[in-house]
Amino acid sequence: MTGNNPIIRLENLGMRFDNIMVLEELNLDIHNGEFITLLGPSGCGKTTLLRLIAGFESPTSGTVSIDGRIMNDVPPNQRRVNTVFQSYALFPHMSVSNNLAFGLRMAGIAKRERDQRVREALAMVDLPDMGDRMPANLSGGQQQRVAIARAVINNPKALLLDEPLSALDAKLRKRMQVQLKHLCRKLGITFVFVTHDQQEAFAMSDRVVVLDNGRIEQVGTPEEIYEEPVNLKVARFVGETCILDGSAHHWSDGILHAIVEGQPCQLKTRRSFGSHESIRVVLRPEDMVIVPEDDIASTHQPRLPGTVNETVYKGSTWDMVVDLDCGKQILITEFFNEDEDRICHKTGDRVIVSWFEGWEVVLPHEHA
Repeated sequence: MTGNNPIIRLENLGMRFDNIMVLEELNLDIHNGEFITLLGPSGCGKTTLLRLIAGFESPTSGTVSIDGRIMNDVPPNQRRVNTVFQSYALFPHMSVSNNLAFGLRMAGIAKRERDQRVREALAMVDLPDMGDRMPANLSGGQQQRVAIARAVINNPKALLLDEPLSALDAKLRKRMQVQLKHLCRKLGITFVFVTHDQQEAFAMSDRVVVLDNGRIEQVGTPEEIYEEPVNLKVARFVGETCILDGSAHHWSDGILHAIVEGQPCQLKTRRSFGSHESIRVVLRPEDMVIVPEDDIASTHQPRLPGTVNETVYKGSTWDMVVDLDCGKQILITEFFNEDEDRICHKTGDRVIVSWFEGWEVVLPHEHA
């Protein structure tokens, strides 16, 4: 990211359709040159938010500012942002070069400069020899790159991308994720990306904005969103979770003494809790381990007995579904090094589950 002033600022932004609140009191600064992703389930308001930035919708309340100027009443064609849609929206009767040159021609750019900028844009997306092709003769990935080239040829302040990879197959989608991230760095402009796929968001983003029911739940780096979710909504949405119930005993200097699923333990958390306050302990599959029944290496971690329900071999990892005696079903991912002995548990095995000390996230119970 470059610079301290946001290229896009949303202040108290609200949007209502037919008396239904779609977005409510959103505040967000998007910085110059960053790749930021709006992540959330279908219907959470992320595409509506993108359309408000682009100017295709007008907010019910609040303001959208671009480069320091309030844009609420400015039409889309006068905002220095361009949008890449899921359908790409290329003109089917125009060649690739003419698709790219269309906006420049409408802006009155001379032909010589148009041709030069078209060549530069095609080279930028690694399609230097595709100018004479028609969109119908391009692959999905090529069409997507043409759509991006057309969007950036006018030097926008920000590029808005509304789930542009959803129509691609899995292999091409992963390749395009890398190319989009590289393109953002190369161009030095802001990318605002919409997706419901958390792995896609994490793979590309400098920051992720998690939306739910028209509200921003959390803004942070992919690592912060995954490893330090602020509530159970975020934790559940961005990955597999094991959620254990407990009760606080006392908190001091970042250590919470608690009872978790009937077992005494010590938990690391910066958040303070009152005596007997109900808590939720959030763990990821890779945070948990199977420990030997006679293991006493960690006296502060709970030891939760259970039965292996199912195992899935994935090459470098085993996934195990374990039914804990407390009634919870959890997923454990075990990683192996080539030099390690592989202890492969089978369906029906009795096991003791614990977790790596300090890897847990402790949340108040009301955040369910």
